[in-house]
Formats: sequence, structure tokens, C-alpha cells
Amino acid sequence: MTGVANKLRSKAENKGGRPRKRRSELRSHHVKAGFNDSEFDTVCRKAQEAGEQVSEYVRKASLNATVKAHINDEQLELIRNIARMGNNVNQLAKQANAAGFASAGNLCIRAVTRLLDIIETLYKGEVFTGHSG
Repeated sequence: MTGVANKLRSKAENKGGRPRKRRSELRSHHVKAGFNDSEFDTVCRKAQEAGEQVSEYVRKASLNATVKAHINDEQLELIRNIARMGNNVNQLAKQANAAGFASAGNLCIRAVTRLLDIIETLYKGEVFTGHSG
């Protein structure tokens, strides 16, 4: 081939521009999200502060967000049962203290405190993450 033919073939093979993305890099799934005016203004402002396009900001925010799992009816019943147990233990603590059994009362109070901590953890969604009802 001549030099001119090689140049023409080379130009046809390399059209210029950015190289194509690999298939794994393509974003082929799109999600439509709705915002009211106030929410949209907030998202736009945060994207601008982050130096991102709104779509890139929303993508990064959604991928890094932590969402609390919904507590289903069975889990809610467990929480109620734990609360009832806490109430019963609290009543025992009061009776033990009134009868002069301070050490037993203190153990009961610690048990109630632990049960309240468990309930708070459950309500925060720290135990049931990944489970939904």
C-alpha cells in the first residue's frame, strides 16, 4: 500500500474522541426521582458545593446512604414483649428495694436498663438492617 492509502485507512480506524467505555462501566439503568421545589433546590445546592453535576451527586449520595429498615409486625411484637419484660423487672426491683434487698433491686435496675438499650437499638434499626416487612 501507498503512504496515502495507509493514512486513509488509519483515519477510518481511529475516528478520534474519547475511547468507548467497557460494558461494565456503562450506566444503562436509569431511575426517575421526584423532588418538590425546596428539595430540588437543596439537592442542587449540595451538588454545587460538592463540585458535582446533580445526577452524579444524587448517584453518589444514594450509593453511600444508609437507610433504616422497616420494622415488620413480628419485630414490633418482639419489641413489645421486651418492653413488658422490662416493666415486670422494674416492678420486681421496686419490691426488692422496698423489702430491703438492695442488691437484688440493683440487679433488676441494671436488667431494665439493658432491656431499654435493646429496645432503643431495635428502634434505630441497627439490629434489623437488611430485613424488611
